[in-house]
Amino acid sequence: MSLSADPKGLEQLREWLQPKGRCLVVVEATGGYERRLVAELIDAGHDVARVNPRQVRGLRPAASDNWRKPIASMPRVLALFAEKVQPRPCEKVPENQVQLDALLTRRRQLVQMKASEQVRLHQTEMREVRKSISHMLDETACRDR
Repeated sequence: MSLSADPKGLEQLREWLQPKGRCLVVVEATGGYERRLVAELIDAGHDVARVNPRQVRGLRPAASDNWRKPIASMPRVLALFAEKVQPRPCEKVPENQVQLDALLTRRRQLVQMKASEQVRLHQTEMREVRKSISHMLDETACRDR
C-alpha cells in the first residue's frame, strides 16, 4: 500500500487501520516529517513507536534478498523490526511543547544564519555584496530587539 504524505493519505491510513483495532505502528524518525502522523495515530488510539532509521537499516539484509530497494522492502523491514526489537511506544507531545520546540529551532536557525552572514561580510570585498549582507544583518538585528 502506498499513501501520500498529506491529510488525505493520513485519513486513508486511519481508515485502513480502523478495522484492525489497536495496534503498534512503527515509523522512522525523519527529521520532524513524522510528527503529525505520530500525533494523529496516537489520537486515533494506536500505539506508535518512533525509531531511529539506522537501527532499522541494520535489519534490511535479513528481511529481504533484495534489500537494496528501500521503498519496496521497507514495510517488511519495519514489521520485522517491530517483531524482533519490540520498540517502546512513544507518548504524544503536548501542543505547547511542539510550539516551543518549533520556536527554539527557528531561533537556532536565525542565530546560525546571522553568524554565517557576519563571516561572509568580513570575507567579501565587493561593495554590492557587502551592502546586501549588511542589509540582511540590519534586518536580523531589528528582529532581535
